[in-house]
Amino acid sequence: MTLMLKYHIFDLDGTLVDSMGIWQQMVIALLEQTKTPYPPDILKILTPLGNVGSVDYLIHTLGMTKTHDEVMEMMDRHLFDEYAHRIFVKPGVKEYLKKLKKEGNFLGVLTASLHRYTDACLKNNGIFDLFDVVWSIEDYGTLTKNQTEIYDQMTMRLECKKEEIVFYDDNILAISTSKKAGIPTVAVYDRSSDRDEESIRKIADRYVRSFDEMM
Repeated sequence: MTLMLKYHIFDLDGTLVDSMGIWQQMVIALLEQTKTPYPPDILKILTPLGNVGSVDYLIHTLGMTKTHDEVMEMMDRHLFDEYAHRIFVKPGVKEYLKKLKKEGNFLGVLTASLHRYTDACLKNNGIFDLFDVVWSIEDYGTLTKNQTEIYDQMTMRLECKKEEIVFYDDNILAISTSKKAGIPTVAVYDRSSDRDEESIRKIADRYVRSFDEMM
């Protein structure tokens, strides 16, 4: 797969930054604290949904006995300070982004995380200004990253062809959905997706264990 494409769009959690462990700890803590039963693949299910979608799933599908606002507040207490101060980019990320930028490529973020977390994290890591656009799924109404429509809308906003985009993600649901939408995809290794590595390799156009491989 050639990466000489103009539009490079990156997921945040587990792709650009090493945050999945913290996010997973927060989810499990909420489930245990509220004594909510959950399936073994709960983290894989929730990751592409974002905070709002995850809360809806926890309440309406799993039956968590809290209001939407209560769960969002509980999440925020766990997460904001971590994203703003203690979540850092993975090895090779800054160098790769700077290389792409120097070559004249368009750089963007499409993440399930809220802008409140995403923007603070990117700024703390000194890479916010490298991106031409930073999108949270908040910017796409009720769509999530496991719906092909979000990638269709992304392409329309970029005013380009799907073949001119390369999308980077670590989650198997987001990767498979973006591929189904016709977007060339690079899968990035993350510990949270260890069990899915073989399947991800079969789906993605390219699989990398580190951004150092892209230099």
